[in-house]
Amino acid sequence: MESPFFRFLSRLADLMILNLLFIATCIPIFTIGASWTALYYMTLKMIRNEESYIVRGYFKSFKENFRQATIMWLIVVVFMVLLFLDYRILGFSEGKGVRFMTIGITVVSLVGAMILTYLFPILAKFYNTIKNTFLNAFLMSVRHFPQTIVMVAIPIVAVYISLRSAMILAYALLVWIMFGFALIAYCDSWFLVRIFDNYIPKDEEADTSEDIQELPDEEEPAGTQELPDSKEPATGSELPDNEESTGGNELSDSEEPVSGSELSDSEKD
Repeated sequence: MESPFFRFLSRLADLMILNLLFIATCIPIFTIGASWTALYYMTLKMIRNEESYIVRGYFKSFKENFRQATIMWLIVVVFMVLLFLDYRILGFSEGKGVRFMTIGITVVSLVGAMILTYLFPILAKFYNTIKNTFLNAFLMSVRHFPQTIVMVAIPIVAVYISLRSAMILAYALLVWIMFGFALIAYCDSWFLVRIFDNYIPKDEEADTSEDIQELPDEEEPAGTQELPDSKEPATGSELPDNEESTGGNELSDSEEPVSGSELSDSEKD
């Protein structure tokens, strides 16, 4: 049972269960943000081999982050609708300025995709305000740009391959329903775990791991430690201190990305 083959089958079964949970909880549409957060909550734990009960852990994160995740998802939807309308308007426009406007909107879309890649995983991992979660998602995406490009490319390539032909789409739909969304989140989490480690002190990681083994799934850790200042980025600028989380834990200073405000998050369990 401990052989690589059985471990692979066990992980695949977990991803299938997680994928079905994600699809089921996304059906009301407005719950996609909370579902997305819960999906990454579990895949981040899978990468660290910290997951216990998939269903219980998924709905624990879904419930705890529902309010913030729903508000953030509605903001994302408004942003996507505005971009879609801009592209439609430019499609019916003529003139020399249309090309430059199209390039500008494309750049904005790329930046939005970069932020979206980090947005809900950060909410799954850290306590923070909605404003600072958006800010930190942008700063992390810029600071870790090579990894960001890979994570943005993974779902784009998957969708492109799925739409190559009607035959491929038929098989692709089966894959997406079985484990497609969870597999993409799992691949992204491989990068995200290593990125988030830059903002979590080693001693806090050890304490958190011990707490996870002792606490039941329904409880949160008693408190969080303050993150120490980390290395100086190339620009030498600092990220702004964030506010305290709703749970009363003190938010901490973290690594300073290139853009110029201080990143601070308290780690969730």
